[in-house]
Formats: sequence, C-alpha cells, structure tokens
Amino acid sequence: MKNSNNEKESCILNLALDGKPKQFEDVPEGKFRASLFRVKRYQEAGRQLIWLIPADPADFLVASRFKGGGMDVMRSAVAKWLGPDFDQYTDNGEVDLTNLIGLEADILVEHRHNEKYPKPYIHAPKFTAPGVLIARTPAPATLVEKDLFGLS
Repeated sequence: MKNSNNEKESCILNLALDGKPKQFEDVPEGKFRASLFRVKRYQEAGRQLIWLIPADPADFLVASRFKGGGMDVMRSAVAKWLGPDFDQYTDNGEVDLTNLIGLEADILVEHRHNEKYPKPYIHAPKFTAPGVLIARTPAPATLVEKDLFGLS
C-alpha cells in the first residue's frame, strides 16, 4: 500500500526543483499560454498532462486528465495540438509523451464547483496549438524616425 503522505511530499519537492514555487490551487479560469511540464499516471491506465502557466510569484500547474478508456481521446487531442508536427513525435504509431515536455500550447482552464468542497476542481479540458485560443501578439513594429514635416 502506498503512503500518500510520502507521495505528496515527493510531488511537492519535485515541483519546486527549478527554484520557483508551483501551485495547483487557485489557478484562475481562462485561456493561457502554457508549456507541458510533466506527464504522470492517472488512475490505473490513464495519464495526466501537467501544464505550467508562468506567473509571479509562483507558477501555476494544471492537469489535463485522461482515464484508461480515454487514451484514444488523448492521442487525438495531442495530434490536434501538434498538427503537422505530430508524425515527428511518433515511433511505429506510438507517442512517447515525455518527448513533448517543454512544448507550448494554449490551454483552457475550467473550474467545476461542488457544494461539498470549499475549492473548485480545476482542470484543463482543452489544449491547442499556440495561437489558436490566444491570438499571437505580433512583434512590435520598428519605428524609423523621419522628418515627415520638414521641421528639423
């Protein structure tokens, strides 16, 4: 039987390894640019994609969860996220999700409220290629100073 306290402590330790605190709680609802931070087991045969949302003073972490039967759904979601680049991450049709760590995505964070619990259940049910949910900010135009009015 697993010791959940040790498991929780280990998880917290791992999340702070890069020197900046991480938090799963209090992630606001909305659309965010995030990067894949970690891939974890979820229940028996499922997976969690843990997304990192940069913020100050602490980064936020939020999970996209796929139960064992939802692995085809996850594969489809990952294929849509990566688009034409999907094939470069496959080997004989299989995807090693750990190779995707660090890649960016636009994610949708939602809260589900349950009156039995004081805090909402927070999850990221949708992730897409960057620029799909959040418009990419164009690079600032470089201004060239010109004497348009002949004043100089």
